[in-house]
Amino acid sequence: MTAVNKLCYKTVTKAELGLSPKSNQTHIGFAENTFNEWKKRISIKTKLNIFFDDNKNTNIETLLFNDPIEKPSGGFRSPKFRSGSDKEIPSLRDSILYYYKQDMKNSLGTPVLILFDLKNSKYKLEAFLISTNHKIFQKLKKLLSYNLVNRNNNGEIHSKLITSTNKFSNDFKIISNIYNDIYSNKEVLNKVENDGFRSDDFNIDNVREERQTIKTSSKRSRIGQQNFRIKVLSAYKYKCCVTGSDLIEAIEANHIFQYKGPDTNHIQNGIPLRVDIHKLWTGGLLGINDKYEVILNDKAKNSESYKKYHGQTIKLPTNPKYHPNKVALLRWCNLHNLK
Repeated sequence: MTAVNKLCYKTVTKAELGLSPKSNQTHIGFAENTFNEWKKRISIKTKLNIFFDDNKNTNIETLLFNDPIEKPSGGFRSPKFRSGSDKEIPSLRDSILYYYKQDMKNSLGTPVLILFDLKNSKYKLEAFLISTNHKIFQKLKKLLSYNLVNRNNNGEIHSKLITSTNKFSNDFKIISNIYNDIYSNKEVLNKVENDGFRSDDFNIDNVREERQTIKTSSKRSRIGQQNFRIKVLSAYKYKCCVTGSDLIEAIEANHIFQYKGPDTNHIQNGIPLRVDIHKLWTGGLLGINDKYEVILNDKAKNSESYKKYHGQTIKLPTNPKYHPNKVALLRWCNLHNLK
């Protein structure tokens, strides 16, 4: 049975979720000593469990990129985990933002985040992201101590280290029991399946044909698609690279070189496109050249709605390692005679 060594409990702030207009924060802070190596700049494979709506949950494998804040006088004053990754697995922070924007943005207040330090588990760390609409949040609010749920003026709970021996020992027992009830299925939840993951470098000339699908309750999903979508949307700040639209429900992660299995789920083979722009792409009416300029065919150029995009430079990620692969872009343009 998995045992909880210690845990960190907090509310994710608006600034940490990128919702504060006065902040460009790219990390989420947590309590000192949440795990033993918090003073090191390391990455840790971390399972993120997401609890949203009233009774739904899902999970995804992520990487926690720990990047502690240094004191001017030396040493470290607080830990944090940041966005961004050159790996195929998305970062924990980017995944938290993605699921908040997708499943929790209409809930009251910002979600609770619990980071578990574990033993006898596949993962050294697990994270619970809990919407204020979820029944687990309501249970925690009812059961946890006054000091733990006491909130500041912004309605946020400061990061707190909780162990079996500190002043929050009773809260430690409550949260640990909820953790184990979830894994033993005593806590009945409506599980929503995510797809699998695979880490490979993208090379357009080495792509293998491995089209596989996983049957879910109502549809078939491409392997690694959720992972791919999180990485692409987070790299482009959750905006369509052509129109700048920021409504996440209207944006799709488009494969530049067509999907042929997990090899093509590389961040450099993806661009975020608004649904209508994506349809122009898949219909061969729109492409992007190696100068990152939008190219329309004659039919689209004659459209009052879309002609303004012809020749426009797309919005690129800040990190050049995430820029679209130029060979893949040109092959698409050449395939559809887009010049």
